[in-house]
Amino acid sequence: MGWHARLDDAAPLVRFGRNLRRARQIAGISQQRLADLSGVSQSVISRLERAKAPMVGLERILMLERVLGSAWPFGECPHDHTCVWQPLGPDGQRMHTGPLARNSSIWNVLD
Repeated sequence: MGWHARLDDAAPLVRFGRNLRRARQIAGISQQRLADLSGVSQSVISRLERAKAPMVGLERILMLERVLGSAWPFGECPHDHTCVWQPLGPDGQRMHTGPLARNSSIWNVLD
């Protein structure tokens, strides 16, 4: 049974791919540069962006996230507003991280 039969709606994969592509473009890097920095092959990145790689493992996704950092809000929102995706501070209140803070992963790699 192919993944199409197990996944009733491909829309989440399409959204995921669009978000990944947008994050890469925001970071200002090519698929090949992201591949070089993350260790995930350019062909896998291309397939993810086109929603053609539904069975890519979490380890590879996290390798991409490690490079893209706040350009790709994978788990928490990097924008300066209150929302459920903001990380919690030590006091249990939502923290504002600010858009693409210079201390985020992609800037550490590129500087």
